[in-house]
Amino acid sequence: MELIPGVYETLVSAAIEKKLTALPADKYFVKKVDIDSAESCKMLSDYLAEVVCEILKNYFRNCLKLELKKCYRA
Repeated sequence: MELIPGVYETLVSAAIEKKLTALPADKYFVKKVDIDSAESCKMLSDYLAEVVCEILKNYFRNCLKLELKKCYRA
């Protein structure tokens, strides 16, 4: 069986849920299932790691911009 293009085994955040509900049902098939309890800890920790990583990248990127501005003012 060949899988059709799509997103598989992804946690659905509020932002993703909003985008999914906006998709026309006649063009897109969306199927959501509960997370297997054995996998839930791993999936949640992976998701949180991605979120924290993005937050830290943005924080340090902004810190770098501030430091560069200080250098140019001096």
